[in-house]
Amino acid sequence: MKNSICPVCAEGSLLNKISTERVEYGDSLLTVEGVSSSVCDACGTEVTSLDQSRVNKRLIIEARKEADNLLPGVAVKAQRNRYGITQREAAKIFGGGSVAFSKYESGDLAQSIPMDRLLRVAIAVPEAMEWLADYANVNLSRKLSKPRRQSNFEAVLDLTGLERSKKVFVAHTTLPETACNNEYVTNDEKYETESINTQQLSAA
Repeated sequence: MKNSICPVCAEGSLLNKISTERVEYGDSLLTVEGVSSSVCDACGTEVTSLDQSRVNKRLIIEARKEADNLLPGVAVKAQRNRYGITQREAAKIFGGGSVAFSKYESGDLAQSIPMDRLLRVAIAVPEAMEWLADYANVNLSRKLSKPRRQSNFEAVLDLTGLERSKKVFVAHTTLPETACNNEYVTNDEKYETESINTQQLSAA
């Protein structure tokens, strides 16, 4: 805000000021950069306009998100754009209300921890995003998953971070005579289980 008349002395002009502030948050202090205000060049009074207050509030909320290890607004927006969906469609998929994603992305509101976890799962596992969209009857403009879908077991292993190299998962009590070439897919590598004869399993 430049060349506006000071509301206190009515003589000086208000000059824009950008500063770094320390803001209390719980038991800690957060460093918030880019905080804006206006200073009178005559009496030295510092004031903050409504627009400046709105921007400052968003900066503080984003700093709190970072402190709480929540996704920033730009990451939430990137995930939405990744699939070519609107903010209203994102709210339908994830919940939170019709204008929730507008507030998450602009920094007007911090998402809850459960919402943040759900967003992270959707980012990490495209199949999960597609399942949520199907459940909410939302058509994704873009789909990122490969044609082959993971089994429930594989998805659980991916989410829990367990390693699966050279492992065999027995889903049923009865196995066919030979269980072979069962392919498990990870993010970076593919492991192929060795042929296993059920008689060998029984002997073991």
